[in-house]
Amino acid sequence: LARAAVEAGMPPVALVADPVAAVTRFLAREPFTGHVVVYDLGGGAFDVTAMTVAAAGVSIRGADSLADAGGLDLDATVIEALRAGLRPAEIAAWDAPQAANRFARLDLWHAARDAREELSRQESTLVAVPLAGRTIEVTRADLDRASRPILDRTVTATRAVLQAADIVRPDRILLVGGVARMPLVAATVHEAFGLEPTVDDDPELAIASGAAATPVTATGPVPV
Repeated sequence: LARAAVEAGMPPVALVADPVAAVTRFLAREPFTGHVVVYDLGGGAFDVTAMTVAAAGVSIRGADSLADAGGLDLDATVIEALRAGLRPAEIAAWDAPQAANRFARLDLWHAARDAREELSRQESTLVAVPLAGRTIEVTRADLDRASRPILDRTVTATRAVLQAADIVRPDRILLVGGVARMPLVAATVHEAFGLEPTVDDDPELAIASGAAATPVTATGPVPV
């Protein structure tokens, strides 16, 4: 990326690790020191990083990733909930291998994503299911029930990272990534760690905003 920027005629750039950028974003609003967890639940994966913020800067103590615990995996739970509400004849149409179904399935994935995002703001929504030719109601309770096993795995991964970093209890837990908007995410983290997590107003932009705000010199990012 840095080489591509130079080749494009841009001035020298420095790359900032995602969790460092996220912490920079929060520090700009509320300076603090202590142990911090960056809980990054994005569309494609879940990433967790344990860090220590001190006067000298930010240090990464440990990290882990779950490639099958992101927004797409939560969207799959919405699709399974929709399928469970189909009639037998509709299930047969759903399972048919016709080429036309490829486009219908793509539309269904888009509808599932939209439904997950809408259920972060409201208690229920209607999803158009082209393979059934009708709409089906999905509630936040349906999504929460289907999502719980995935979120429980993110908690397990977070606990393992903290244990490996020899951090008994973090002082802050920062939620970033677009999926962090789901109310169940904050509730699950709060229940697991007994700590009210901090959620950015725009969690999907927290890392990009933090990276842009990180002071940089010719030798790289300046410790925040």
